[in-house]
Amino acid sequence: MSSKERTALLLLLGIGLGGHALRLVALGPEAAPGGIRFAGVVPVGNLALHRARSVRLGRPLGSAERVDLNTAPIEELARLPRVGVPLARAILRTRARLSGFITIAELDSVPGIGPGLIAALSEHLTVSDTGRVRDRRQAGRGRAVAAEPAPPPPVTVLTGRPRSAGKAGSTLGSNASPRPPISLNSATESELVTLPGIGPTRAKAIVAYRQSNGPFASVRDLEKVPGIPRRLVDQLAAQVVIR
Repeated sequence: MSSKERTALLLLLGIGLGGHALRLVALGPEAAPGGIRFAGVVPVGNLALHRARSVRLGRPLGSAERVDLNTAPIEELARLPRVGVPLARAILRTRARLSGFITIAELDSVPGIGPGLIAALSEHLTVSDTGRVRDRRQAGRGRAVAAEPAPPPPVTVLTGRPRSAGKAGSTLGSNASPRPPISLNSATESELVTLPGIGPTRAKAIVAYRQSNGPFASVRDLEKVPGIPRRLVDQLAAQVVIR
């Protein structure tokens, strides 16, 4: 036997003796070789109960068994036909959001559950304590209404082009005295812009038309000025004159 083989043999022997010593410390000298001790996962006295529960959860529902939508844990919901753990979690989330179920038909609000599945599950389901569920929902709606902020006050929107109070002929209210009509053939641009609907651009157009075509013969001639429609001429008829 070579020196390397002796070294390897001694190493394996040391590992074996060390493992045996650890077993004696951890399990005691009376334990059988290779014995296993449960480290508090399930109390020893409840092993039979745990086994019975596991068997029950692993088999499908019987014809006479019912699952309560308002009290069943996820394991019971997962036993329903065509309902696994992911869909059972979705049912629990919807139950919490709705404060419970009042009818089996409310399963339609669970993502992934439609009328067909509800019809298949209805014979295996029951709904308890619906009165308390209604009370919780009513209390929740009351809190939501109380927390809803009051609507903002109405805002008055002013339309139209504001007029400067310092311009000639401006009106500041119903008690203001009426201004005299403006002469189309002698008014300047600054006077024309005081007319309703006449801004700087239209005032320039009126003066340019007057310079190119001569004095206005009538108020209706304003319709010949580019950019002035007939409806505006109708509005200005009582506020302008031909002189």
